[in-house]
Amino acid sequence: MCGLQEQDFIVIGARPSIGKTTFVLNIGYNVAQHENTYFALFSLEMDKDRGLMNRIVASKAQIDLQILRSGDLDDDQWKLIAKTLSELPDRFLIDDTASMTVTYIKREVRRLRRRIGPDARLVVAIDYLQRIRRPRNMSRFDFVTEAAIEMKELARECNCTVVALSQLSRGVEQRQEKNRSCPT
Repeated sequence: MCGLQEQDFIVIGARPSIGKTTFVLNIGYNVAQHENTYFALFSLEMDKDRGLMNRIVASKAQIDLQILRSGDLDDDQWKLIAKTLSELPDRFLIDDTASMTVTYIKREVRRLRRRIGPDARLVVAIDYLQRIRRPRNMSRFDFVTEAAIEMKELARECNCTVVALSQLSRGVEQRQEKNRSCPT
């Protein structure tokens, strides 16, 4: 991929509980470390305070997420958590507003682009694409197709990278021949 290129729309798809959210949080954490570079996550899956921040802190502090959630931490682990939180730049943004629409996401990205200016680098992530609120009269397939088109247009319009997470069906797990290679 040669990195995250401006105006790209990238879809990362995997089955549930594979680590898509943690992966995109790590991308965001690393992106936001660079000067004049912003990361904005629109989370439709998890809340910011308990879910997402715990994941990023556990990942960067290299503390087991279950131990972090339980609060059963020793003094060194608490220090690691404090250090990790202090290193999280203010250019790492999370929006966990309930029931987001494509229109809402586009409006907020445009607003952010105006605020940070045209020269700043911007990476936008959506966790996850199928959870964006859709019109009642539109099928899920048609909506996801339309949302993907709109996100690509947004990437071009705002000169940013848009990364959308997509949850794939667990149906593959039910197949008899899971490990069969693709036909040639």
